[in-house]
Amino acid sequence: MSDDNSIQMDEILKSLFHLSKKPLIKLVNGLFDTNYSMEANVELGNTDFTIPHLGFKYVMKRADCFFTLTDNDIRENFHLEFQLKNDKTMALRMYEYAFLKTASNAYFHSDTDKIVFPKRLVIFVEENKNIKDNLCLDIEIDGKHTKYDVPTYKVWNDDISSLLSKRMYSLFPLIPFSFRKEMDKISNDLDKLTEKTQELMNRYFEVARHLSDFYDQGEITLDDLEKMYNALNHITKHIFEKYGVIDIINKEVDKMVSTLWDPKRELKARLDGYRKLIIIYLSKKENNLNVESIETKLNNINNEQKLIDLVEISAQTEDVEDFLNYI
Repeated sequence: MSDDNSIQMDEILKSLFHLSKKPLIKLVNGLFDTNYSMEANVELGNTDFTIPHLGFKYVMKRADCFFTLTDNDIRENFHLEFQLKNDKTMALRMYEYAFLKTASNAYFHSDTDKIVFPKRLVIFVEENKNIKDNLCLDIEIDGKHTKYDVPTYKVWNDDISSLLSKRMYSLFPLIPFSFRKEMDKISNDLDKLTEKTQELMNRYFEVARHLSDFYDQGEITLDDLEKMYNALNHITKHIFEKYGVIDIINKEVDKMVSTLWDPKRELKARLDGYRKLIIIYLSKKENNLNVESIETKLNNINNEQKLIDLVEISAQTEDVEDFLNYI
């Protein structure tokens, strides 16, 4: 994979960590065997760190995802990373990211006597028998050894049925990766490659329909659906691009887009229009309107008739607080 394609794939994978609250909480519950409620508060953390390097130069270190979950009296920090290939430096990188994050938090809060590392996990995407269940970094300080352990999750160990039972919906776009290793083995056998291509396309449409169902069932938002379809399409095309069948794949992907996504994309455009209209009406009633807070509330409403009613209310109400009572 070229550097540009690698960067693009990295961004596509990261987008699956930046879905709405419900799929993220369910992913955490599935990966860490926790039981956070859907009312838990999610705070996404900064993932970019600039550190000095070779004198006056600076380098940027960028992690995939840091976030904090708060549910009643429980508050925990999490660190997740996607990884395509097996990488012997992964435990060291996880430690580096986590230290940069916890140290910056300690300085920010003037609490420099103690740092607490987050719960952590590396999600490996490409099948590889050499990937261990646990990565380990041995840290020696004044002759004393401390082990920094990093659990791993291997995408290929879960199929559609098991992902459904664990409710880890945000990992569905990764399912096509499970075909990669087998397709490499048969890449010189046109008949087997054609058969496997059709099998993968059937799986692709099955995943796409599940994603559409997740939205219809209220499990994900339209913005989530767009990100997940984008990831699914990009990953599927990425897997096929070196096998000489990309034209067939593009045609099938276009068919899925027109069948499943286009109607929802049109709905998304209408809903976004209603939300913008509400903000316009409310802005005329209050000079210092907290636009971000209201947008967050409106983005959680995906019922078209509900938003139409709110447009009418926002136009007629005299007070923003009165309007908020209807959300």
